[in-house]
Amino acid sequence: MVEVMQDPRVVSPRSTVTGMLSRRIFIGSAMACVACSERSIGAGAEGSHGPLVPLSSVARFPIGGALNSADLNDPTLMALFKANFSQVTPGYEMKMGPIVRTSGQFDYTQADLVADYAAANNMALHGHTLVWYKSEPEAFKRIEGDRIAFAALYKRYITETVTHYRNRARGWDVVNEPVTHDGTGLRDCLWSRVLGAEDYMVDAFDHAHRAAPESRRFINDYGLEEPGKRRLFMALVERLLKRGAKLNGIGTQTHVKIDLPTGALTDTIKDLASFGLPVHVSELDISYGHRSVDLRTAATKSALQADRAAELVRAYAKLPEKQQYAITIWGVRDRDSWLRHDPFPTTGDAPLLFDDDGQPKPMLHAMLDAFRETARR
Repeated sequence: MVEVMQDPRVVSPRSTVTGMLSRRIFIGSAMACVACSERSIGAGAEGSHGPLVPLSSVARFPIGGALNSADLNDPTLMALFKANFSQVTPGYEMKMGPIVRTSGQFDYTQADLVADYAAANNMALHGHTLVWYKSEPEAFKRIEGDRIAFAALYKRYITETVTHYRNRARGWDVVNEPVTHDGTGLRDCLWSRVLGAEDYMVDAFDHAHRAAPESRRFINDYGLEEPGKRRLFMALVERLLKRGAKLNGIGTQTHVKIDLPTGALTDTIKDLASFGLPVHVSELDISYGHRSVDLRTAATKSALQADRAAELVRAYAKLPEKQQYAITIWGVRDRDSWLRHDPFPTTGDAPLLFDDDGQPKPMLHAMLDAFRETARR
């Protein structure tokens, strides 16, 4: 997640995931009318776009959604989630903060709630996230001056966490947001200060690989639609690969605004795919932005949002199948979005597929149409 956050059961071989998804696509299509009856995809209204069905039923790769354990207590939200997504990313519970206790022990209770939901509903699970500059547990800060003890705890945390979810998490955001917000350099953080600016990343990928060599291990960041930050990020990836880092996936969060120039998403996906590794659109939302004065109509903003969403699908669909890991939406309903919480305005933004009442928006129609269009090629 960008800067501020309140902060499936699937074995990792691609063939198994593909087989599972093929069965799900068939089932999802057959059950579309049932989902409509639950109002989970807009009561089956067709309009000029064709029937509304779950995105997961028209994509040949997983369509993920972010889910927190508290969401499990909201039956309306969970009906939408179950009907529309095929992969789960824990929005909060798999970060260091909730897992690493002050004692140096690890607590997976909350994360297990989300992982168990994914398993019970035959959804894939994506781990998020092992190492993040904003998450600095007290157990680590207490031994910051003892590099040997620090490195040992770092290794134990990554190893035990990845092992705990082995054969459930098909991939991990191993290193999250290593590049500064303005794209001018690497983060100065607890991990870089103690273990080295890039050494902490190499070590994290190595520990994760040893714990679950079959998993996908991503370096994940936001703002990669800005060419300067993207260049620095890609240079980092190249250096890590040359050093032998066990990095085998690229994550682009894709928290973008409707004002993003046409073509920016296409260029981003194309550039990141040039490594030949799987690409994960890992935290998609499309914000209206927070202008002090915005005279555009709601219809205009919604249309721009739909255009950006369609462009993303078309760009991603052009990737070779082996590079299509997933597209994950960072939330379900507008009212639940992180962009509705401090320090952002609490009203006005509408960055997700479903409105406050859980009804589908033009953004969803546009993505469905783009998937159908690319499937016919």
